[in-house]
Amino acid sequence: KFQQKAIVKGIKEDLANKPFLEPYSSFKIDFTADVDFFTQYLFKFYEKAYTFSLGEKPNSYLTSLGVALVEFQRRLKNFKYHKSSLLHIKLEDPIAAHKTKKLIQLYFQKILDEFTYCGIDILKSPIAEDFNNIIKIFDGITSLDEIQIANEAAKTSKQKTNKNELENLEKKLPQKPNEASIDKVNTKYSNIFSNNGFVVFEKIHMLYKDKKNPVANYSFLFYALVNDKLILCTGKEFIEFLSTNYNVHLDRIDSRQSGRNKRTDYYNAIKNAIIARK
Repeated sequence: KFQQKAIVKGIKEDLANKPFLEPYSSFKIDFTADVDFFTQYLFKFYEKAYTFSLGEKPNSYLTSLGVALVEFQRRLKNFKYHKSSLLHIKLEDPIAAHKTKKLIQLYFQKILDEFTYCGIDILKSPIAEDFNNIIKIFDGITSLDEIQIANEAAKTSKQKTNKNELENLEKKLPQKPNEASIDKVNTKYSNIFSNNGFVVFEKIHMLYKDKKNPVANYSFLFYALVNDKLILCTGKEFIEFLSTNYNVHLDRIDSRQSGRNKRTDYYNAIKNAIIARK
């Protein structure tokens, strides 16, 4: 018999024991709940598919089977929400997002294995495409290149990195601004940035421009640049600069982002790589 409750309990306990997910308790709760509902309806669909009660009319049976399939497919859609949650986690901690993605893929493999043990090969059934689509939802959230950069960035916060290591890290970071135009741009924005502040800003902007939570991201960047004396303007002027030149629109600078957080390692790695080249 399909051990639905045992699988859900195992996933819940496994997630609870992952230190890298401690800051994301709501994700763990929501994901576990959806796995619970998903596996329940998955089991109900197969139970109905393999059970035809004596006296049950064919039309009634097919209707019940269709209802079970629709409910199962509705639960599938919930996992798109969890993809968004993982993308948010990735912004703060790419390594945690990558590990969580691997865990999710492992969990779904366990579900497949459990059904196989019960004599049902989901990947050779009518819902094979639906099930594969769940796994594909989480593909592409993180890449090995991103994780390598994150790991190297974390190392720079624990040990002094020599110039050669920083140059190697620099090659893996997003495309740098056009070198020929840097001096001209620095002059143009001399009322905004000091020293090589614009170059640091451009690098970080390449990471943040397509991410959610722009207020948190760019507020952190503003305070980090202030702390390193790489920016001259006020928060209001920085907001106007972003809106006018980069189509990034903030309603405020969030002071809660003024301290060290999980964005700091990325920022320091990029800043140090740029300074090392001066």
